[in-house]
Amino acid sequence: MGIIYKNKGELDKQIYFFGLSALTDIKHAVKDNASLQSLALCYYEKGDVDKAYLYIQEAINDAIFCNVRYRTIESSSFYPIINASFQEKENRQKNELKSYLMVISLMTIVLSAVLGVLFIQIKKLKKIRIALKQANDDLHHLNDQLLKVNNELSESNHIKEEYIAHFFDICSSYIDKIDNARKTILKKLSNKQESDILKHLKSQDVIKEELEDLYRNFDIIFLNLYPSFIDEFNKLLKPEEQILPKSEELLSTELRIFALIRLGISDSTKIASFLRYSLRTVYNYRVKVRNKVLGSKDEFEDKIKKIGEVQF
Repeated sequence: MGIIYKNKGELDKQIYFFGLSALTDIKHAVKDNASLQSLALCYYEKGDVDKAYLYIQEAINDAIFCNVRYRTIESSSFYPIINASFQEKENRQKNELKSYLMVISLMTIVLSAVLGVLFIQIKKLKKIRIALKQANDDLHHLNDQLLKVNNELSESNHIKEEYIAHFFDICSSYIDKIDNARKTILKKLSNKQESDILKHLKSQDVIKEELEDLYRNFDIIFLNLYPSFIDEFNKLLKPEEQILPKSEELLSTELRIFALIRLGISDSTKIASFLRYSLRTVYNYRVKVRNKVLGSKDEFEDKIKKIGEVQF
């Protein structure tokens, strides 16, 4: 039936009947067969080289097994054609596989490069995030410092306002005292009490009281501005040489001299004029205190000028 349909050129019917014949040969262990060879040629004609190669190979093996010479020769005449087609297909598939491998290798290289770049970018991003966090922390710290400075400036402005008012109050008080002294002198002149006027002008009691009042006001204002001055001043001296004011004093003479230095008045002449001491006395006080210093004497007055400064 397969041969009949081969003569008619019906390929599908050939495959069906040659296949049926081949199955029958296999079931009955018939090795001297032509079905597998014919089936191989049908599949070769159809273009299925894999099956054609498989069946022609089995056909040759059966021919060799049963030692039928003409079957071997007949199968061998078709084998090179089918084998060549099979080898060509395999080579084509190998070439395609090589192409795919090259593409995959190239893609792997590109992917590795992309992953490398991505890794570097991630590391850079991590560093940027760390730097950004540090910058944010620094910014918060600066904001806290700015807030602190603003609060201190606000407090400083409040202190300025307070002491400006205090200054005007003192000036007003002195004007009242001068006016009262003027009225007293005028009254005594009217009453021709020249001796009392002379006695009053020669007396030092008024000056002494005013100076004590002036120094007391200075001490109060200075210690309000620099409340830790005495403690910080004594930290710069040897423990056994520390200077403390008496119970009735706010600042001793030595402390008052260095309080003026803290305010920027370093000239001994100006200090002597303000405290109504001789220049020699002021110089001796400064030398005496410098000899009590713990550490460098040259840096002592510079450290005094920094007492109470805002530290960042």
